[in-house]
Amino acid sequence: MSSEFSNDFSSFDNTYNPESTTRFVNLNDLPQGEYEFLIEEAKLDRIPSTGEAIVRFGLKITKGQMVGSKFDRTYFFRSEQSANYFGSDLVLLGLPAQTWTAANGKKWSVEMPKAVPTLSGKAFKGNIKVTNKGYHNLNISGLILEAPKVSMPESDGMPF
Repeated sequence: MSSEFSNDFSSFDNTYNPESTTRFVNLNDLPQGEYEFLIEEAKLDRIPSTGEAIVRFGLKITKGQMVGSKFDRTYFFRSEQSANYFGSDLVLLGLPAQTWTAANGKKWSVEMPKAVPTLSGKAFKGNIKVTNKGYHNLNISGLILEAPKVSMPESDGMPF
């Protein structure tokens, strides 16, 4: 009887690999603790129903609980405080967002949209903290820098 279902599942014969599963989670699904994340995609976007401009990070957990899981971190800009909070995250991620000010002759509205996509592919450390109201916050600690590549000089035949 089970052989009668073979054709129904045959499309998975060449790709089935239970070790390669990825779970898509919500930030509120993550336990409190320290993590490392990869920004798979950083982009400006809009909420379809309202047209509100947002920034969305597609994140993958690379170290910590639930490794391999993916989720979106969305930034909303509904107040000066939310823009400043996002700007401080950008600084922690290695962007010079602290210089995008009128005093420096730069506009936040011009510099930030150009810089956000450059975050794709960067890794960072962070932690999940649960507030006393039960909300889960992702706090960025800083960028994970790759170790510098050191090239060895070619041997000149000298033993030292």
